[in-house]
Amino acid sequence: MRLLRKTLSFAGIWLLAICAVTTSVSAASITITPPKFEYNANPGETIRGVVKLNNQGSDTLTLIQSIQDFVSSGETGQPSFVDASENNKALSISNWINVNDNRVTTINPNGNVEVPFTIVIPSDAEPGGHYGAIFFSPPAASGQVAISERIGSLVLVRVSGEISEAGKLDRFDAYTPTLTEDQILKTSSKFFFGSLPVTLAMRWENQGNVHFKPTGKIEIYNTFGMKVAPVGVKSVLNERGVETGKEIVDYIPVNNAQGNVLAKSFRTFLEKWEGEPYWFYNENGTKEIRHKGFPIGMYKAVLTLGSGEDATTATTHILVLPWKEVGGGIVLLAILIFGFPRFRKWNNKRLEEKYRKKFNVKDTE
Repeated sequence: MRLLRKTLSFAGIWLLAICAVTTSVSAASITITPPKFEYNANPGETIRGVVKLNNQGSDTLTLIQSIQDFVSSGETGQPSFVDASENNKALSISNWINVNDNRVTTINPNGNVEVPFTIVIPSDAEPGGHYGAIFFSPPAASGQVAISERIGSLVLVRVSGEISEAGKLDRFDAYTPTLTEDQILKTSSKFFFGSLPVTLAMRWENQGNVHFKPTGKIEIYNTFGMKVAPVGVKSVLNERGVETGKEIVDYIPVNNAQGNVLAKSFRTFLEKWEGEPYWFYNENGTKEIRHKGFPIGMYKAVLTLGSGEDATTATTHILVLPWKEVGGGIVLLAILIFGFPRFRKWNNKRLEEKYRKKFNVKDTE
């Protein structure tokens, strides 16, 4: 993606494709809605919202709220929660949020409560993405928040002003099918594969001050330059980002889950080429997508992110040669080519000796 710099008169909030964080036995009886808040904001503006908590247990619960920033962790884009003092001020939001006027929240058995909160955007707030989370947790014996037992909602705010959308494709290569995102920096790419699947990895660097959602496609071409199709499965998402179905397509979707790369961070996306997808109908009436095909030869994988003049493209080559199967075939062919004449000569001599003995024919030589 070419580096862009835009001045926006509005503000928005984007989701990092992550939901509420829940751990512990105590918090397991609590549900929180919504799992995320997305706001447009201007400097100096005050936002008011409500967190809804439901106690599904049989005990009255007392919860203490806490607020933390979050940053992107590792290559998967998962959140890592930090205090404002540990975070980049340009991305922080935790000091802007007040929950329930700092009062303790009590929820009766099978009860519901609505907990109000406010976000006061400073007049000098830096434009771009700001990321935080509102947590609820039972108090520890010491009166401190039990960090290991909490449930929370993410808060993402995009403050209006001068927005920098800048990023670049760090790499696009083929890897073994067992590759994980966090192995990308310590694993060498591959060219030769004995069979499918092949992992195609894309790593994106977000150099801007706002989160970015790199989406696109990977197309596969054979030795003769012909496009291989179909090769991919696309998830059909509703307006809330929930998958409602699947669709077989002639490309491999990239970032089909619509995950974001936070400002000033990297993120790796892994996609797989598994062969030709098709619908398989089970005896019980359900259906599932399976893959077939036995590709042999040189292939080219072409990545396209975005569209038009701003599109980013990259190419990697893959040699698929099922050497075990091909090797066995070569051995069999060699046996047929070189062994059959010898076998025929031996067999003819054996038959000749047999009939000489049968008819008592002497060798005239």
